[in-house]
Amino acid sequence: MSTQVTAANVTQTRTVRRPSDLVRLAITTALIAILLGVAVLATRTTAGLDADLERASQRLPNVFSLLFAVISGTSALVLPLLVIVVLLARREGREILQALVGGAAATVAVFGASVLVATANQPRLTKSLTGSVEFDAQFLFSPVLAALVAFITVSRFSERSPWQWVSGIAIGITAFANVVAGDTTTVTQIISILIGYATGLLLRYAFGIASTEPSASQLIDALNEAGVHVTSIERVSSALGGARYLASGSGGQVSLLVLNRDLEGAGLFSTAWRTIRLQDGVATTSLGMRKRIENLALVSLAASQAGVKVPEVLATLDIDQTSLVCATKWLSGTSLADAGELSDADLVNAIRAVQKLHNSDIAHRALSADHIIKNSEGEIVLVGLEYGTIAASPLAVRLDNAELLVTLALLSDPARVVKAAQLVLSRDELLATIGVMQLLAMSRGTREAAKGRREVVTQLRSAIAATAPSIEVQEVNLQRIRPRTAIMVALSVVAAYVVLPQLVALNLAEIFRQASIPWVLVALAASFISYPFAALTLKAFVMQKLSWFRTLLAQFATTFAALLSPPTLGTVAINGRFLQRAGLSVPVAGATIATSQLVAFVVHVALMIAVGVAAGTSQNFSFNPSEQAVFAVLVVAIVLVGVVSLPPIRKRIVARAKPVVSQIGPQLALLGEQPWRFAWGAVGAIGLNATRSMALIAAVLAFGGEASWLAIVFVYLAGATIGQAAPTPGGIGAVEAALAAGLIAVGLDSTTAISAALLYRIATFWLPILPGWASFWWLQRKHAL
Repeated sequence: MSTQVTAANVTQTRTVRRPSDLVRLAITTALIAILLGVAVLATRTTAGLDADLERASQRLPNVFSLLFAVISGTSALVLPLLVIVVLLARREGREILQALVGGAAATVAVFGASVLVATANQPRLTKSLTGSVEFDAQFLFSPVLAALVAFITVSRFSERSPWQWVSGIAIGITAFANVVAGDTTTVTQIISILIGYATGLLLRYAFGIASTEPSASQLIDALNEAGVHVTSIERVSSALGGARYLASGSGGQVSLLVLNRDLEGAGLFSTAWRTIRLQDGVATTSLGMRKRIENLALVSLAASQAGVKVPEVLATLDIDQTSLVCATKWLSGTSLADAGELSDADLVNAIRAVQKLHNSDIAHRALSADHIIKNSEGEIVLVGLEYGTIAASPLAVRLDNAELLVTLALLSDPARVVKAAQLVLSRDELLATIGVMQLLAMSRGTREAAKGRREVVTQLRSAIAATAPSIEVQEVNLQRIRPRTAIMVALSVVAAYVVLPQLVALNLAEIFRQASIPWVLVALAASFISYPFAALTLKAFVMQKLSWFRTLLAQFATTFAALLSPPTLGTVAINGRFLQRAGLSVPVAGATIATSQLVAFVVHVALMIAVGVAAGTSQNFSFNPSEQAVFAVLVVAIVLVGVVSLPPIRKRIVARAKPVVSQIGPQLALLGEQPWRFAWGAVGAIGLNATRSMALIAAVLAFGGEASWLAIVFVYLAGATIGQAAPTPGGIGAVEAALAAGLIAVGLDSTTAISAALLYRIATFWLPILPGWASFWWLQRKHAL
């Protein structure tokens, strides 16, 4: 008796481009760069390795030497013929043509790489690759080896057992034989292999490969063999997360999650970045397709035993070792994303279902709206458990609760969600969500749903905080590294690459012995005189009485705090705490500091413009930056203008600026009745910039430097701006590099510029740390900090 099989929306893709090929291509390219760097830095080591291999080959028995010679001599002919025979047997003629193109492209690539090395004319690089400073550009890298690797890569011959072992051994012996023959080096042979592999991956991605996605008949046959009897199948959705099907048969309807090798590597870069960026236990782990299916089955079983309504797992299948299937019992219902208006009962039921999951130490980790289903009976069903965890940590549970509340708030109203949560969660559990309610730690579905609606998250946090206004909840730092920090670290590395060679060439002890002591004392005096002006900049905007002495000590304390945090962050934190201890409320203290910072910024910008104009019209002014520096500044400026012109970036800037403006507005209106406070604040900001500029001028004069004072003041103002933006503690690295580069641009030699920049930093940053620590300790003892 035959069974009629029907399929809808199941069209097998002929060719696909695997994301994993791009991942491998990126890794291979990085390996080539690393190998070139190692070869240049460790030339003697690589030369010793070549010599060791040659000596080892001479000690091999004659039979092995003969075997190696035969394999290396015939592999260039036999291996391609073997690949062609295998592909013809599989009726894959198209792959043969593509493999031939890959071999030809790899040959061109290695010749091109050889020409590039010759054109670069770098003796050290050439010697590290060839063992000599001279070579024939046509024969640096091995075209035969690269072509072989590209040929088997494009044809996927190297991925098919047992041919992967055959091809790997043949290529390895060929490379070894080339090295021991003395015609090339180990590094050159490895790079030849990597160039061939990279070329093959690139072409394989461009051509596409035959899809491993199972056909409808294969799925139905596999399900029937596993005891899940179905006769029809329909594709419901298809995405990077896997294809989903709905199958029907005598046993009812069955949901299928189908994963195949075509999806391997999808989203790997973003997942890797999230893993690096976020703390351990925050980002969901990127699972291979087998682990993902296994995890789905395991978490579903644990959740079912905990009494949570989840789809029952009927079978897990492996189809031709290329696809994995998880079959679950289909549960009718509608996701909350499509359910329309949610009632209070819906909100409570959703929170209660997740709480039941947590009571058994199970975390979902992907509570987006499409993973919460409301069935026909009004019950909540949780799906999408493939990224869930058992024996979940307290942090994972807090993240789950936070994401659930955000999802529900996006679908209804934050106030209603908080009321529903109070019926299920304890006060501590509810308040604990505030600290981890950060979109960056939530699943992709929730992050996408919240795009353009971040104000909902802010409203939700405020509504939760309002349930216990006397309790202050600290935000949990979920990030290991911020994008801004990563960018600044990269820029700092570039700056260090430029500055450190110059520092190495300096004899700092001798240089400072030659410094003019009177000008060194002037620099120190100017640095310490700047602190009363900093205190005036803050005190001018405080409406109530404030101790002048303690305000001054607080400014010294900010120097100590800057050693542990970025400059702006440390200053704001210390001053904010100081004002709160002095009796100002949190909003008023925040508004006061924001106003002080705003006035200081306006004065700083005005001084930069005024000094720039004055310096530019001065006859003694000399500013001769290199063409590369001018080009770099222009490129950065164009990129910044382009980025800011993008609507999403503008919206983000406006969204971040709104709270600050709303905070400063009332304070400015109040201070408008006492305009003399703005005048004193401006005097403080001008005095602060003037004394710090004098410190830099004195540092330059201490080493006999000759440059326009206005130009040096402009360099200080620019360097201070960079220092305030730098994420490193105290702006370390960024300020020194900016000041040294600026002083060189205005006419000082590199030795004097670097010495002056270091003396300035010693006077204004390192020496004040000791009195800063003493001030910090004393203010804490007096409960003023």
